[in-house]
Amino acid sequence: MRIPLGNPEEIRGKQSTCDLCKLVIDCAAAHYVPGFRSFNHSEPIVLLIDGGKIEIHYPEHGDVQIAVYLRSEHNSSFEERPGAPQEQHRTPTDVPEYIDWSKVLEWLESTPYMALRGELGNWPDGMKVIDVKQNRVIGAPKDCRYFALSYVWGNVKALDLPDWPAFSREDLPATIRDAFVVCERLGVPYLWVDQLCIRQGDPKDVKVQIDQMGRIYNHAACALVALAGSDLYYGLPGVTKPRRWTHVELGQAKLTILSLPPDNCIRRNIWNSRGWTFQEALLARQLLLFAEYEVYHASSCDGRRWYNCEIYRSVHRGHKMNPLPLPSDYLFALEEYTTRRLTMETDRVRACTTVLQAAHGGELYHGIPVERIDEAVLWTTVSPGLKAGSTDFPSWSWASPRGPIQYEFKAMVGLAVWAIPKDHPHASVVLCRPRRGTSLSLTTPPPRGNLGSPEIPPGGCLGHIIKAWLQGCIEERFPVQSVNHEALANCWTTYADFWESAFGGGDYGTLFPVTAIQTALSVPSSILVYGAAAQFSVKQQTTECTSSTPSFALFTAGPEGRLAGTVYLDAQEMDGSVQADLEFLALSVAYGNHIMAEQCQQCCDDTVWDTARKMMTGMNVTANDRAWNTALEETTVLNVMAIRREQCRPSLARRLGVGQIALQRWVEARPQFGTIVLR
Repeated sequence: MRIPLGNPEEIRGKQSTCDLCKLVIDCAAAHYVPGFRSFNHSEPIVLLIDGGKIEIHYPEHGDVQIAVYLRSEHNSSFEERPGAPQEQHRTPTDVPEYIDWSKVLEWLESTPYMALRGELGNWPDGMKVIDVKQNRVIGAPKDCRYFALSYVWGNVKALDLPDWPAFSREDLPATIRDAFVVCERLGVPYLWVDQLCIRQGDPKDVKVQIDQMGRIYNHAACALVALAGSDLYYGLPGVTKPRRWTHVELGQAKLTILSLPPDNCIRRNIWNSRGWTFQEALLARQLLLFAEYEVYHASSCDGRRWYNCEIYRSVHRGHKMNPLPLPSDYLFALEEYTTRRLTMETDRVRACTTVLQAAHGGELYHGIPVERIDEAVLWTTVSPGLKAGSTDFPSWSWASPRGPIQYEFKAMVGLAVWAIPKDHPHASVVLCRPRRGTSLSLTTPPPRGNLGSPEIPPGGCLGHIIKAWLQGCIEERFPVQSVNHEALANCWTTYADFWESAFGGGDYGTLFPVTAIQTALSVPSSILVYGAAAQFSVKQQTTECTSSTPSFALFTAGPEGRLAGTVYLDAQEMDGSVQADLEFLALSVAYGNHIMAEQCQQCCDDTVWDTARKMMTGMNVTANDRAWNTALEETTVLNVMAIRREQCRPSLARRLGVGQIALQRWVEARPQFGTIVLR
């Protein structure tokens, strides 16, 4: 049965007198971002009834199931009907109007405060906090216990507080006033709110405090997250404003909204879509998240995010399944961060710098952890042709495209030497060396494999590294006289051991001559790289390819070029051409073979697919032949970067994209070693 309820404008007009209209609006607010206020279509919203199942159909958005309670035969209470959805949602029959503070206090005390401190080291310099009793901003006492408020600014401008550092609570927006009450209820004497604790009219203080924002949230006893509402005037539900679970009675039935589990509620919230809240969520060791109908408590422990909930059953989620990743998971965290929005695109690196520093502890260069550069430069864009209009970030940094990025490729070991130019006291470089103690897995199969073959190549990852070295991908002399896997595994106990063996004995004055350093210093944000480069022909994939990333097949040069690999381009670099010749720089020995399984098989018919297999391996096999999968599993593959040199300065180039090339085809292309300045 379909019951039209009216278009969004009509439903808004009736919500004060129609409980069902209010239910429709509140249901949209719970399930869609930014909620019902964004619905402007003329089509009617429809109530769908199919037996005992009832859904609300929102045109252009989808269907949302609502819970149905039936009146008990024995008394006037309502009971959940048989067969109600239990897998993903829970619907409370009675939502407490106000928060049970004893329960919240129990959550906070279950995670000892001192055990959470010090992840980012030093106490924030010059930090101010609000003395909740005195309604006054003061210099933060060393190691004081305070809460930090995290919220979306929305349309709120800087607060006008003429008597600052003193103020009246009545002059503050509802969310800040409610945060005072939370502190009082939980016995915390101090509160940090950026609008009050950073002197907005002092540019120097603004810069200092924003740059240490991560430390401020990390040292807080807990972050108070305003999930409900879209700005500071909404308040924290259940603190001073009662919560009411929207329901409507129709005869013998009661209809209510299905409550969302915490991960879904957070993921769909505006707060979770903003750039600056990323580091606030990751670096705060505990969070109290105030949603429309309940409070969630999140804490980090043993590499997981643990949740407690007022109403929904208590759950824990491994960080891979969670909308709030852990800072130690650099690649996953960065992928999630780049989906968020920033008012100023120039803040793209600044808003997550502290998270990256917490994860690595080392130097960052335009958002890239220097000690993990071999892996960190392997990003690809998610959407075709996505490129930033700003030139504030270099082409090789993940911050250069406007929009989300992903890490499709993984690196076993690097094949290039990276260096950052310095001009003090004279032209020189700082090498990008891996951190001491970084593990190097030499006997395990590549992760995220695409082929599903159980075979492990001889020696595992070590076999691929040996082949790449012996076939000329590294200039340094091989460290042992015979290929002895056990001896090499003992020699290369860490990634730093391998790096020193491969590149530690180099003449860096020759690798990075003064002329190259001066070129790099003349171009802001550039980086130097020494490695092998070769030419390949790039051909556009067919339009039937289902990959969201713009991919192109690579072939060896010449009229009868053989399939060599694939490349993902950052932007529309082909200029409408079907084929072009590009230069590629060898970056690393690759984990996993992305060349054939994803691009070629999806984009070619069976005849082309069989031909491509033969070109790659010289084997004449069918699509399901196990020998083909084994051959690909044992094929050594290199991660490469497509570059384009400047005509007037050939040593200067910019990144076009990254991809993979089979080692055999790379060697056939006769690569040449040299120094390149990437801008």
